[in-house]
Amino acid sequence: MAFDYTAYGLRIRSDTALPLLRPAVNSVLQDLSVELFPADHVISTLEELRWVRDSGHRIGESSTTIEHCESRLKITFRRNHDSALIFYISENSARIMLRRIGDIPETDAISFLIGPIFGAICRLRAKTCLHAAVLSYNGRAFALTGDKGAGKSTTSAMLLQCGAQLVADDIAVIDQDDGHFQVQRAYPYMRVSPDVLRLLGHDVDRAQPVLSLGDKRYLPASDKGAGEGGADTIELSAVYFLSKRGPAGTATQINAIGPSEAIMRLNSNAYGTSLMKKPHRLQDYALFADFARTKHCRAIERANDLSRLSYLGKMLLQDFETIHA
Repeated sequence: MAFDYTAYGLRIRSDTALPLLRPAVNSVLQDLSVELFPADHVISTLEELRWVRDSGHRIGESSTTIEHCESRLKITFRRNHDSALIFYISENSARIMLRRIGDIPETDAISFLIGPIFGAICRLRAKTCLHAAVLSYNGRAFALTGDKGAGKSTTSAMLLQCGAQLVADDIAVIDQDDGHFQVQRAYPYMRVSPDVLRLLGHDVDRAQPVLSLGDKRYLPASDKGAGEGGADTIELSAVYFLSKRGPAGTATQINAIGPSEAIMRLNSNAYGTSLMKKPHRLQDYALFADFARTKHCRAIERANDLSRLSYLGKMLLQDFETIHA
C-alpha cells in the first residue's frame, strides 16, 4: 500500500503512513519516493558502494554524519554504538531509503525524515532554504529566524495563540518569480519545549514526542497553514530576526534594518549550505539580496522573560500589519 503526501513543495509517495504530513490531493504526479522498509538486498547493495565522508555534527541527541558516493548521499543519525538511522538519497534526489539499526522507534525515523532529510532533498534540488519558522496573518506570510536558542519556536507558538497560522516550522523553502517570493507549506505541527506547552495551556503528557530521547513535543497547528484555503504556497513579505534574549528589563523593540545587514543575516541563517554547490550558493545570495532590497526586514530585541511573550506576539503582528498599511 502506498501513501501520498505534500510538504515543502515535494510530492511524496511513502510505503509507510506519515501521519504528521498533509495527504496529497493529486496522487498521480509524485516526485519523491520514501521507503522506510526497503528490501534487504537493496540496502546490502547500497552498503557495498564506496562512501566518502563529507562532514559530521550533532542534531539533538544524535551524532550526524554525511557521506557521498558519486551523486548519491548517505546521512546517518547515530544515537550510540548500537543504534542508528541511515538514510540513503538517490542520485536524482527522487528516492529515500532507510536502514534502521537497533531499537530506535519508527516515530524517530519519521521525525528525522520530515525535518532534516526533506530539508536535504530541497537543498539537493537547488531550492533556497532559510532556517526559519513561517507564519501567515491576514493572507500574508512572514518568516521568523535567528541563531540557535534565539526562541524561534517559542515565539512562533505564541504567535499562533495570537491569531497567526503556521506555514512551516523550521525550514522555509523559498521560490522567486517576477519580484514575488513564495514560500512552500510544510506540515501542520510545531516542535516546542515542554515549558512552552505548559505556558500555552497544553498537557505535556498527551503531546507526541519529537524524538524518544528528547524533550521537545509536537504542537498541532491549524491545518489551514498557508492561508486561504490551505494553499500550498503563500507570498513571503517580511523576515523578522530574533536577537539573543537580553537581561531582565530589556525593552521590547522591533526595528527596520538596512539591505546590507539584512543580506548578511539572511545568508547566515540559510539552511543546509554544506549540501550546496557554489552556483547554488550564489543563487541563494541573489535571492536574499533581492528580498532585502524589496521587502521588509526587521530586528527584534526583547528580554529573556516568558511572561512578556504574549506582549511580543501582539506587538509583532501589529508591526506586520503596520508595514502593509
